[in-house]
Amino acid sequence: VADYLKQYVTTFNIPIAFNEKIIALKKEEDHFVLNSNNKTFKAKNVVISTGPFHTPFTPSCHSKIASDVVQIHSEHYKNPNQLQKGDILVVGAGDSGVQILKEISKTDRQVYFSGTTDIATLPQEILGKTLWWWFKKIGFLSATKHSFIGKKLINGRQPVIGTDVKALFKKQNVHCVGRTLDANKDAIVFEKKTVSSIKNIIWATGFKPNFNWINGEQMDSKNYPKNFRGVSETKGLYYLGLPWLHTRGSATLGGVKNDAKYLNDYILKTTPVTKTITTNIKKRQLVSI
Repeated sequence: VADYLKQYVTTFNIPIAFNEKIIALKKEEDHFVLNSNNKTFKAKNVVISTGPFHTPFTPSCHSKIASDVVQIHSEHYKNPNQLQKGDILVVGAGDSGVQILKEISKTDRQVYFSGTTDIATLPQEILGKTLWWWFKKIGFLSATKHSFIGKKLINGRQPVIGTDVKALFKKQNVHCVGRTLDANKDAIVFEKKTVSSIKNIIWATGFKPNFNWINGEQMDSKNYPKNFRGVSETKGLYYLGLPWLHTRGSATLGGVKNDAKYLNDYILKTTPVTKTITTNIKKRQLVSI
């Protein structure tokens, strides 16, 4: 994927400004002003493609845990070598939590798993075809959020892909303790028991969206910007890569292209083309935010 993106940029000679994290965006009259720590950019239209994974989330009880316990969010986890000696706790029943649990369980450490054990699993391949091939064939990726299939998928739990969870939970050094309820220094309280031997915690507890840097934008009940198929209520402002922006595939590399085409057509249809824009088209710049 990385090689494809590099080739794409080279082929179309796209001027990308790296290391320019945008910290503020606001609309002024007929254009937008975007500020990074180093520069100010101006644009008639802005497409925000930052995805849904912004601010790492950890339960509030993490602040009650003793300071000598190593705590890492899955965003920063690389391998078991980051951890100190002693027992390990992995919190979170999604793909990241299960994959990290599997890797650590291969060591001689005692590993506690906090989260539901009622996890649906799917193999990476079925009958020689990748799971994503089947999703596309069946129509899962193209199911809209208002369709019958879409409503079922939105309300259901996300399955774990490619890990035999039942076999993992049966390993002798893996201990399932239910949800994390509270903590007091070394003592961490779970649904099934209280454990005081944990020296390392990996929080695979997901992320919260953060669009606070966009001035005046209205958010929905899930703290995502209000939009219709990526078209914001603010004229000239657009979004790509959000969960269920239009379909199940909207937040995936394989499904985002349909939303991108829709926005491309919409912008071309609603943005007046002038000689000035044509003359200065080579000066447009994509900013990494």
